[in-house]
Amino acid sequence: MSRGFHPERAPLVSAIQDVVRRPGPGLIVLHGRRGSGVSTLLESSLRGLDVVRFPLPGLADPDQRALLRQRLSSAWPASDDEFRAVLPRTSTLRAPTAVIPNPGDGPWDWDWLVASLAARTREPDHPLVLVMEDLEHLSIRTDRFAQAVAAGWDEVRRRSARVVLILVTRDPQVFAELAAGDSALSPLLDHRLELAPLTLQGVSGALSDWPPRDRLFAWTLLGGSPGRLALLDRDRSIGWNLRRVLLDPAGSLHREMEDSLVRNELNQPGRYGSLLRTVALGGNTWGRIREAFPGEGGS
Repeated sequence: MSRGFHPERAPLVSAIQDVVRRPGPGLIVLHGRRGSGVSTLLESSLRGLDVVRFPLPGLADPDQRALLRQRLSSAWPASDDEFRAVLPRTSTLRAPTAVIPNPGDGPWDWDWLVASLAARTREPDHPLVLVMEDLEHLSIRTDRFAQAVAAGWDEVRRRSARVVLILVTRDPQVFAELAAGDSALSPLLDHRLELAPLTLQGVSGALSDWPPRDRLFAWTLLGGSPGRLALLDRDRSIGWNLRRVLLDPAGSLHREMEDSLVRNELNQPGRYGSLLRTVALGGNTWGRIREAFPGEGGS
């Protein structure tokens, strides 16, 4: 089975494209477990557009924000004056300030990063699309992140900027918190989208050259996941495939739990990642190392 676009995803593609094509900004929260086809969905929906995809690294919060700011500045630069015209004068994540920081200083808070998107647009007919992925790696509470994004998005909406922000997570709990009715993002969302497993009919269509019994086995044992179905060799029997991907110790699905641990899906040591990054970049004093964890004491 190829990793191409599946017909059952057509309503999701249409929903994303409707938001992208209309005037003004758009905000979407998207949930799909690993192997559900998130990348294929986004590629099918956003083809030909100016897109920045930013997978959130498993680092401490300041490093996550600094890397996003670096990525945005590289893709969509703007002048200091343009930034000052749009950035909120207060941050939701720290004490209010009467002065907007110099755009060249610090990593900015999440609300400043989101609001800055309004300064990065150039052509009204060509939207900028920022896809923030792997939000299960957030180093702050989901509700605080939602509050910050909402504060920044108010500025984007006020200016009717052609910006689309797509927040993506594989964690159903994070999705539920972002998309809940009491979330700060709730009144701002255009869509809450979930990639459900493919139905039996969908899997049968993709494996149409297999006998019905084999299609049923594939759907039952592999869960309707496009990523897992893509592992199948359709020139071989279902038995041969299942032995190869499930039972063989070297099989892709046999190692799935171990791989999840290696990918830090069950444990997210952001503090340690940021510590190692600081040291790798030349931080060889306690003062430099403490800078990676602001607000956590000086001892």
